[in-house]
Amino acid sequence: MDWFAVIWLSAVALAGYWSASRAWHEWQAGVATYYFRYHFSKSEQPRTYWLLLIGRALGFLLAIVFFVLGLRFFEFFK
Repeated sequence: MDWFAVIWLSAVALAGYWSASRAWHEWQAGVATYYFRYHFSKSEQPRTYWLLLIGRALGFLLAIVFFVLGLRFFEFFK
């Protein structure tokens, strides 16, 4: 395994972790943040709040898919 594989899988894992942790934090707080600046609360703007939360959850699932595809590409799974 070369360094590209290590960096690729690490970056995908970090992106997935970031997306999942932000989604979990925003679910608990009831306020979703966009671009680290714009805040949307569940009670004031529910549509935008849920769209951001669903987007973060789908980002986490996409990171899982890319991680597994990366493992298959770098021949960890046969």
